[in-house]
Amino acid sequence: MPSKEAFIRARDPSDMGLSEHRQKPVELIIAGAWATLNGAYEHLGKHIIVIQHARELESKGALMFSAADDMEMAVDLIVSILLQSKYMKKSDDRTKQFLPLIAHMAIGEYVSDKCRTCHGARMVRTEMDVTIECPKCGGSGKHRYGTRERLDTFTLAAGRDATSIYTRLERPLTDAAGIIGFAVRVQHEAAVKRLGRE
Repeated sequence: MPSKEAFIRARDPSDMGLSEHRQKPVELIIAGAWATLNGAYEHLGKHIIVIQHARELESKGALMFSAADDMEMAVDLIVSILLQSKYMKKSDDRTKQFLPLIAHMAIGEYVSDKCRTCHGARMVRTEMDVTIECPKCGGSGKHRYGTRERLDTFTLAAGRDATSIYTRLERPLTDAAGIIGFAVRVQHEAAVKRLGRE
């Protein structure tokens, strides 16, 4: 991926000769696309963080808009990013029609990722009042969404058995989860940079 420096060099021809500048349009296009995509990820990360902390923000009066607005924007951004992948461009319309549901599921899994047994604490108390590693999550504090749980959600949303289409939806769901994780990291990095400038 091109760096921000490459983007600046491609946009500023003053420090290079004319022949060198003529060779830069491809670098400019790539760097411009990178900056645009990075902006989309940063924007998505902001929405995911608001969704994740909506109850807390609402109780403090800091939530200016409904979290539903953030959910809608996040779903649209995830679907747009997924549609840019090569395999989705080749996918049939039946698979593409499930992308909003996939985006909703991926957001739900990211936001509700705490283990159902230890509630994210990683440890549980036994009947003998001994603290042990949570046997359900293996001490990670995270809930692992399994095939059965995801298939049940797809079946419920589709209104029919989704077993036949689940294999086609598994990859976009995994990709959507990766997109969300990356977007939140980009947003955190951008926030740290903004704080550093102040």
